[in-house]
Amino acid sequence: MDKDVLLIYPEYTYPRKNQPIGLAYLAGYLREHGYQISIIDFNVTEMTDLEFEDHLKSKNWVVVGVSFMTNQFAEAKNIISKVKKKTPSIPIVVGGVHVSSIPERSFDELPGIDVVAKGEGEQTLLELCNLYSVDRTPSPASLLEIDGVYIKPDQEVLKAAPRAAIEDIDSIPFPAWEYFEPVKYNAFGIHGNDTPTFLLFSSRGCPFVCSFCDSQTIFSRSFRGRKAENIVAEMKFLHDKYGTLSFDFADDLFTTQKDRVYEICDAIENTGIPFQWMVNARVDTVNKELLSRMKETGCVRVDFGVESGDEFVRHKLGKDKISNKAIRDVHKMCMDMGLHTGSFCMVGNLGETKSSVHKTVALMKDIADDVMVSIAIPYPGTDLYTEAKSKGLINTEDWSKYATAPTYTKNYKPVMRNENMTEGDILNAYFFLHSAFIKQKFTQRYGKYFLINGKFFRDFLLKREGFFRRLSMAFKLVVSRVKLARNPLQYRSQS
Repeated sequence: MDKDVLLIYPEYTYPRKNQPIGLAYLAGYLREHGYQISIIDFNVTEMTDLEFEDHLKSKNWVVVGVSFMTNQFAEAKNIISKVKKKTPSIPIVVGGVHVSSIPERSFDELPGIDVVAKGEGEQTLLELCNLYSVDRTPSPASLLEIDGVYIKPDQEVLKAAPRAAIEDIDSIPFPAWEYFEPVKYNAFGIHGNDTPTFLLFSSRGCPFVCSFCDSQTIFSRSFRGRKAENIVAEMKFLHDKYGTLSFDFADDLFTTQKDRVYEICDAIENTGIPFQWMVNARVDTVNKELLSRMKETGCVRVDFGVESGDEFVRHKLGKDKISNKAIRDVHKMCMDMGLHTGSFCMVGNLGETKSSVHKTVALMKDIADDVMVSIAIPYPGTDLYTEAKSKGLINTEDWSKYATAPTYTKNYKPVMRNENMTEGDILNAYFFLHSAFIKQKFTQRYGKYFLINGKFFRDFLLKREGFFRRLSMAFKLVVSRVKLARNPLQYRSQS
């Protein structure tokens, strides 16, 4: 019986060095059930096309699994085409947030795929592997006995029963990080410590309803938290194996349940290990006492989804209970206790105007944050996509163009406009915001902790992040500032 499974992670449209934690979970789950795993992450591999083809033909794979998000679509399509051409008899299973959002449509857009696995993939992929390992050409009826499966045996897409979310996520094996070389990812630790940073999920699911978020297509809106002891056991395991002290909690919302956060803090403190960690939070799910306890036990940074400085826009995005005052108050709490913060904000949201952009700049300057700017993207499966499509505001559904970072994309054009701003307005707003905070961003993220550390220049800037790509980005930002200076009314006037 064949037991070899190949898992593939396509390249992003922009530089990204986070470990693919979803693939690591799949690998750990399959390995626990006796499968031999091979993983190719095209964001870090040095494998040539010829070597990839040789690897495809090196074993009689039970399945080839490809997991990806919308901004990896073009690369995923290319990979799927190569796999089907070189190994036509090997079944291709696709999963991840993109195909989970539009499973039926994916069969037409990704020629060569055999199965779409919708939702959390561990159990679905295992059951598919168990079936394909004994029957290379299973009947549609056999495949449809597996929850979460979509197939297209003829002209019609058929779907199985939905895959229920895994309730006891403590039962899921730890991610199989041994398939990923830490030095190729976040080798530079949080705030300058000299150990690799690992992603870590302490929970799955988010109960909030943000219009732009597509995470619920995988994890649902049902919050499921791991026990503190289970989380800390994983942290200690990675510390013992890799020497790491740095963890980036990848939960959609780490602070969903305050009591649980206190339990995690207590468990981390009880290890006696000086872990450093960072989380994602909402300002309406934290308070001074909680933030203080997090900092006491090693939390060094909290990232908040501010989204916009215009409360009207933010409320349309589903954050109607968050005011600018609340944002300022929470950031001041963090600043006063020495806890670093980051803020995600977007331009081009529905209902936004040029005046909204100025409000965002004003708010971001008030909170003196590490500002991370992106362009609003109507990802399939989101309420934003549904509303924008109904209003005729989506310019294209060529998923290869659904990137959030114009600085890394040649001839970038926003895929969505809004009622008040053209594509050009949105693009200019992005560069206006980005250039307004580039000095603040560099100081917050690099200056204090990195500029005095030679390892930052040697391993992080020059080798890992791509020196010339970053130089190109800086040049684009300078050019954008010159353009804005030549047209001062474009964003300096309220409209």
